[in-house]
Amino acid sequence: ANSTWAIIPAKVMEAYPAGLSQRAFGSGPFMMEEFRGSERIVLKRHPNYFLNPRPWLDEYRIIVITEGSSLLAAFRSGQHDVNGAFLSKADAELLMESDDYIVDKFPSLFYPVIHMKMRPPFNDIRVREAIDLALDRDDFINVIWSGEGLYNGPIQAPQVKWALPQEELRAFYRHDLARAKQLLTEAGFPDGFKTKMKLPQLPGAAVVGDMAVLIKEHLGRVGIDVELDEVELGAFITSTILPGNFDLAFFPNLPYAEPDRPLSFYHSLGVTGTGNWTNYTNPELDKLIDAQAEEYDVEKRREIILQAQRMILPEHGPQLTLPSSFAYAARWKHVHVATAVTSLGLEPLPDAGPFGADVWVDNV
Repeated sequence: ANSTWAIIPAKVMEAYPAGLSQRAFGSGPFMMEEFRGSERIVLKRHPNYFLNPRPWLDEYRIIVITEGSSLLAAFRSGQHDVNGAFLSKADAELLMESDDYIVDKFPSLFYPVIHMKMRPPFNDIRVREAIDLALDRDDFINVIWSGEGLYNGPIQAPQVKWALPQEELRAFYRHDLARAKQLLTEAGFPDGFKTKMKLPQLPGAAVVGDMAVLIKEHLGRVGIDVELDEVELGAFITSTILPGNFDLAFFPNLPYAEPDRPLSFYHSLGVTGTGNWTNYTNPELDKLIDAQAEEYDVEKRREIILQAQRMILPEHGPQLTLPSSFAYAARWKHVHVATAVTSLGLEPLPDAGPFGADVWVDNV
């Protein structure tokens, strides 16, 4: 199950075989009133919503601003009730100083990942291990996350039930430039090599570019000269990641709240069932990933998942996970939401309806 998936009547899918990118159907609390994708999206209250009298809002208006600082400025000036901009620790602390805002802090399920295509030179485990050793994860935490960060294994740290312990990850992910250079020499690259790393252009999240620059700096210390190639987001997904059109790619994986999807990146069949985009295959690992998906006993499943991750780590790929940090959500104090902070982020309260159904505002 995934909270971003919606139930759509079969007759709707049959009526619109080309998809619903420009049409809105579903069973949610709001109905599409206006869609101007590059400007705004206006949602109106569903008068026949099955959880009537919910939703409490008459209108839900989404304003599209792609530049992060402008988006944050619009929130602070009162043009927006809820912040939609990426908030750094410094941004959040500044908002916390005011009684006008409510700011929630929670572990982020987004986790930065380097994807490696399993072809020369990255099909050589010595090269992959050298890259792993060249990455200074503590530097990543200090520079990118202002000193607040968690190490990630194949399953991100906030999934505490399924993730490997922090002490185990910190012991495994050593930073050793001398050993990295030795491994590159053994692999036939005593002077390093040049490569290109593709990443998406995300104007509203400059932190992605900052992370890529730091990766380039770390790998440069062992002679790996990385050229950064920014690709428009849509083209990155359709023409880079999904078809595996890269040698190196950098992209924060989505905030999965369950273990099956993060593990599927390492399965021979990938997330789509037709093959993964790195060309990585490990039949023994496939068996473990399949077994955990079929296991109903929670503790038995947990042991299988931990075993799978411990098999993945010494492979040093095809994905190398980097530390993540905390996320911040901010809203004006007149906005009320039925959520609570958990290890998996902001989660709906047990008696809350679907997203948006239990949001209300004071008269202002």
